[in-house]
Amino acid sequence: DLLVNANAVPILAIFEKKVRLEVPLFQRQYVWNREHQWEPLWEDFARKFAEHIEGRMDAPVHFLGAMVLDQKYTPTTHVERRQIIDGQQRLTTLQLFLAAFRDCCRSQACEDLAKECDMFTLNTGMMANPVVDKFKVWPTQADRQQFSAILSAGSRKSVETAFPLHRRKYARAFDPRPRMVEAYLYF
Repeated sequence: DLLVNANAVPILAIFEKKVRLEVPLFQRQYVWNREHQWEPLWEDFARKFAEHIEGRMDAPVHFLGAMVLDQKYTPTTHVERRQIIDGQQRLTTLQLFLAAFRDCCRSQACEDLAKECDMFTLNTGMMANPVVDKFKVWPTQADRQQFSAILSAGSRKSVETAFPLHRRKYARAFDPRPRMVEAYLYF
């Protein structure tokens, strides 16, 4: 039986629960880029923030798009698991944004706000497999190393150290860093 729940939900409500949203192994790697996705998303964030600061509570909400999650069987002692059928790029990007925002807050001595961001990126408490279960989103196999390094780094400098720039012999420009690292650094 397929149960479909098609309600509009604030994105942070998805990340509030102790849950691991898993990207299936057959899904593509993280492919979003600056021009087509990160910049428009950032512009949307900036516009909504400005509307909030101006007291425009009547402004329409931002619709991030549909996400399809499939409930997975989870033993009682494990973190609840859902498989991401649609929306993996958006959910991953939001996690990268929250990690960047968290680290920016820490660099500005806003620890309370940074801890708030941690609540939306990392699970806490008892976990059967904390190495994996601590992440609210768990990407496809090829992206896991960079994703976990970014979410665990704690600062921009740590991310840049873990993923230094490289230049091929005789090349004028540096090679791009992995896509998730570029997203984090952009935000």
